[in-house]
Amino acid sequence: MVGLDLDGTTLTAEHQIPVQTQEAIAAARARGVHVVVVTGRMYQSAAPYARQLGLEGLPMGIYNGACVREFPSGRILFHEPLSLETCKKVAAFCEARGLHLNAYVDDELYVPNMGERTCKYIAVAGVKAHPVGSLFLWLSKPSTKLLIVDEPEAIEALRPELKGLLGPAFHITSSIPTFLEITHERATKGLALAWIARSLGVPREQVMAVGDAFNDLSMLQWAGTSVAMTHSPDEVKQAATFVAEGGPGTGVAFALERMGLA
Repeated sequence: MVGLDLDGTTLTAEHQIPVQTQEAIAAARARGVHVVVVTGRMYQSAAPYARQLGLEGLPMGIYNGACVREFPSGRILFHEPLSLETCKKVAAFCEARGLHLNAYVDDELYVPNMGERTCKYIAVAGVKAHPVGSLFLWLSKPSTKLLIVDEPEAIEALRPELKGLLGPAFHITSSIPTFLEITHERATKGLALAWIARSLGVPREQVMAVGDAFNDLSMLQWAGTSVAMTHSPDEVKQAATFVAEGGPGTGVAFALERMGLA
């Protein structure tokens, strides 16, 4: 089985899957390899790529592992959302500091307003945003994940502050430098990849994970073989079995070919 991150790994900077990578994935699948998506994206944002790759009937890890859903039925196989109490605590924290926060309830995106940060986010994610004003007042159900959008320097400064606010029972990570993503402690890509592997009857030693960012660390550390991208941070590269040649999008094809899967 191969678990693939999307942004920065399977996708180019323009959020496309190169033909070379599509062909390599198709060749691996023809050899009997299960190829699954494990991404920070929401289901409706990741589904078009799963469709493009022909991954019907397979589980997909989404929201950094907080949820596993079958594609294309959307059937929820695993879900570990944040508690409503935690969501409100983070919303109050963000509103007091004027920070932009995304909440994800029932696979829909809820935001305070349709400002610049919302518009940039939905342009990449390809989803509709629902502006609700105060998320603290609006939230009445748990969010699968919470995501703060800000400049990289601000995100780094917020990380220890949020850890102090929430304590150790949460997973706080980044898929790109402008995102700070919060999920339940039992919601990581590594745990989602392990869950999917068990459901498909694939032992850990026969699982390869491919990723590029800090939110991929847990699955790179869990998989029997792991691959980082050339642009990955050093900590991510150090967790990998090897580093793929090529940039975002093409590194996946290199990894599959090197392992004799394509």
